[in-house]
Amino acid sequence: MSSYYVDTSVIIARYKPNDELYRYSSRIFELKNVSFYISPITLLELFSVLSRIKDSLTVPFKEKPLIASLVTFIVKDCRLKVASKAYTIKKRIAGSELRTPIEYYLAMKYAESLRLRTLDTLHVVYAWLFKRLYDVRGLVTGDEEIIRRSEAINECFGIEILHPREVR
Repeated sequence: MSSYYVDTSVIIARYKPNDELYRYSSRIFELKNVSFYISPITLLELFSVLSRIKDSLTVPFKEKPLIASLVTFIVKDCRLKVASKAYTIKKRIAGSELRTPIEYYLAMKYAESLRLRTLDTLHVVYAWLFKRLYDVRGLVTGDEEIIRRSEAINECFGIEILHPREVR
C-alpha cells in the first residue's frame, strides 16, 4: 500500500466539479491501495477555505452543514489520516531562547532554499516528517509553485512531489 501526504487544494477539488483538479482528485480518493495523510495545518486550511466557499461545493447534504460537520465529512469521505507529533526544539534568535514545534524550525531552516509560501513550506515539512514516521512516499498537490520547486524540495527533504494525475 502506498501512502502520501495530500495538499488541501486536492482535497477541496474533489467537491468542486469546475476545478481543474476535480477529475484527478475524484479518482485518487477512490483508490483502495492508497493511504492519505494530512496535518493540523491541513485541517486549519479546510476550516478556513470551506468557510468561504462551502456554498459552491457539491456535497450530499440537504441543508448547508456547519463547517465542523463538513470537515468531518470530508476527512471520512476521503479516508484522510490526520497525523500530528508534538516534537519541539530550542532555538536562539536575537538573544531570546525560543521553544518551537519541529515543523516550524525546519520550515525556517529551509525557507531560503525552498522559496515557497509559508503554508506550502509547512506542508512540505509535514510530508517529510510523515515520510519518516509513516512511510509517506511524497506530497500530492496541484499547486504549480510547489511542483515547480520539486527539485529543490527533493534535494532538501528527499520527498517526491506528485500531481494528482500521477498517483496510482
